Amino acid sequence: MEEAETRISRLEDEAGAHQSSREVMEKQLEDTQWKLTDLEDRMRRNNLRVLGVPEGLEGSDTHSFMVALFKEAFPDLQQWDWDKEVQRAHRFPFSKRGSNSEGGSGRPRVILISLLNYQARQAIYDRARPNARSLGSDKTEYGTGKDYGLYTNEIFSYLKSHL
Repeated sequence: MEEAETRISRLEDEAGAHQSSREVMEKQLEDTQWKLTDLEDRMRRNNLRVLGVPEGLEGSDTHSFMVALFKEAFPDLQQWDWDKEVQRAHRFPFSKRGSNSEGGSGRPRVILISLLNYQARQAIYDRARPNARSLGSDKTEYGTGKDYGLYTNEIFSYLKSHL
């Protein structure tokens, strides 16, 4: 009987140590997730999403299309050389709602633009938000949005639904 009590006591001690170790690892995992989310959002900081550009309007060169659109829509932002400032521009490969080019009835796919610096991204974003319906000479209803990681977008969605 005494041997059984000793074994049970030892097992309880080990279980307590495992529980404490598990709690430490869960805390480390949570901290690592926050750091990863922060890193992803910082990497996307210079990105800008352009919404509502009809499929095919940009032709085969999305980069040149966006450079021309920025030059036309923001003549007051001449301090940036848009050809160099726009590092990358492309459409998302898929759309949640289905895109017009795929025969879907949803909105056109988003154009994602990577800019050289944050100040240019913010200048475009600040000027485009109030005038979202009149970007470009064709007066197509374009919109802009900041590019965040999946986890940050989930947090925003949750907060929007609860406010």
